[in-house]
Order: sequence, then structure tokens, then C-alpha cells
Amino acid sequence: MKNISELKITIKREAHSLSTSEKKDVKDALKVKPVIDFRFMHQSNKCFKYAYSCFKNKKDIENFIDDFQEFVYKFSDCDSFSSALKLYSSHNSGSKLNCKDAKIKGVIDCLPSDVKQSIENDLIHLHIKPNGKGKVLVIGFTVGAKFFTLAIDVNHEII
Repeated sequence: MKNISELKITIKREAHSLSTSEKKDVKDALKVKPVIDFRFMHQSNKCFKYAYSCFKNKKDIENFIDDFQEFVYKFSDCDSFSSALKLYSSHNSGSKLNCKDAKIKGVIDCLPSDVKQSIENDLIHLHIKPNGKGKVLVIGFTVGAKFFTLAIDVNHEII
């Protein structure tokens, strides 16, 4: 397993890659099958441990786990990244978030500074149920056809 400094170097490379080669291929990237990446979840105070603590009983936790696993599978199984975003967004115009908002700022403060600067205007939220249904949200950013998950917002407290 990579340590934190190795992960930061890898993310720097991916962020640099976005700013050079991937910008040319954004339209092609949207046609690629989507991938969900959880590498930053451990740095967030809105991680799985937080999500579990929000539920009052075992059945609610089990339902969340089932719903989340289904979200990961179905999101990753969409024909293209753009179709996955449309399926799990609650707004036709997209689900962009205001990074200046104090609650949102708290989510991105866990990121390495170079990554934080790269994604400042690209933070989005997705619902774990299709068509913007359900109150549980996943907050993250995209690079190419990869959705980096930063936080889970169980009760719409962040946005």
C-alpha cells in the first residue's frame, strides 16, 4: 500500500496530466466508462465512519450499504461518464458546488494544496439513487472519466 506522500505524488501527476493531455481529450473521456476513486475518503471527516454514525439502527445502516454498493456498481457500469453524471445528478445543468461555502470548504481542506487548487471549480455532488433521488449525497470531483469521492453527506447537511 502506498503511503500518503506517494499518493500525493500520484495525484500531482494526474492533476498535471489533466492540465496537459487530458484537456484535449475531454470529449473522448466523457465517452469512457466511469470509475469511482475513494483515495481521499480517509482524510475527510465525512467518511464512511461518519455516515454509519448518522443512522439510528442496524437496518438503516444495512440499507445505506446496499444503496451505496448499488450506486458504485451502476455508476461504474454506465456506458459513458457523461451518462453516469446525468443519471446521478439532481439538476439538469449539473451539480456543481460553491467551494467558497464554509461547509464545502471544510470538505476540500483535507486535500493536498496543489490538488485543491486544481479542483476548486470542479466540485460536484451526486445522489446515490438515480435521477437525483434519495437524500444521501456523494461529494467529489472529476478528472477525465474518474470521480474522486471526498465525502458522504447523509442528511444534506453539507449542501
